[in-house]
Amino acid sequence: IRRQIVERTSEGYLRVATATFADYDHGELVDTLRSVLLPGRQYDREQAIDLVARHHGFVRVTESVVEVMKSVFNSAIRRGLLGYEGRTIWREG
Repeated sequence: IRRQIVERTSEGYLRVATATFADYDHGELVDTLRSVLLPGRQYDREQAIDLVARHHGFVRVTESVVEVMKSVFNSAIRRGLLGYEGRTIWREG
């Protein structure tokens, strides 16, 4: 529930909260990205995508996941939350 994979209905049942990776808010994905990247360590972008996807319960990284994460990376870089050089990224601050 905390990772928004499932949610509780008013009747007390659980149901899928986010059927696709694109259902996640980009701001939430930026927060997840920062939480899974260790400070002081560099990551290949594919590695970071895999960490975020697995955190949210996705086992396979599809092209749609990669497309969403491209936008998430750009947003985090523009906000100064990630540093980058080529395909390598790291957590700032």
